Parts: sequence; structure tokens; C-alpha cells
Amino acid sequence: MKVNDIDIKGGVGELLIENISFNKLDLSSGVGSVDIYTNERTGEIDIKGGVGDVNISLGDINGNLKFEGGMGSANIKIPSDAPVNIKTESGLGNSNIRAKTSGENKYIFDITMGIGELNITN
Repeated sequence: MKVNDIDIKGGVGELLIENISFNKLDLSSGVGSVDIYTNERTGEIDIKGGVGDVNISLGDINGNLKFEGGMGSANIKIPSDAPVNIKTESGLGNSNIRAKTSGENKYIFDITMGIGELNITN
């Protein structure tokens, strides 16, 4: 499925986005879990997390990702040939970046965590 823009304001609960191609995703989550799994083309992604876990698996990256996490864990999986530069900042918790990238810094993944664990893998 292909859509231009997705704008989601979450409250309490679970959110699942699967196999959608988009130009822009704006997501503000409240309390609960967020799961985004897609091998389709993705554009700009802006996520403001509240309390809970966020799991993201991307297959075809064509935009920047800005993630501001509150409290919980974030697991982000990207292809090993992703043309991204990963920048992280965290308050209380661990940042585990084990992902390989193409070395081409075409897009920026700017990830800030408050309290919790961040894992970035391939």
C-alpha cells in the first residue's frame, strides 16, 4: 500500500504499521507500544515517543528519521546498505549501535532517548 503522508496522534494502546510505502510519517505516541515493519519505500519519519516500546524495521530508506523517545526501549533495524548517518543522545540508559551502513551519509537518523535502551541493528 502506498500513501503520501501519515499523521498519527496516539493515546493509550498498541499501534502496528506494516508494509506501507509513504513520503512522510508523523507519529506522536502516548502510552503503549509502536511497531513499524515495512520493506516498502519510506520517506521522512518523525516520531515523538511517550512511555512504551518502539520497534522499527525498515527496508528501503529514502528520508531522515527523527526519534525523540520518552521512557521505554527502542529497537531499530535497517539494511546494511542504508545511506544514513546515525546520531544518538541518551539520558539514562544504554545505546547499542551495531548496525552497518553504506557509509554514504545521504540521510540523518537523529535519535534521542530519555530513559531506556536503544538498539540499532541490521
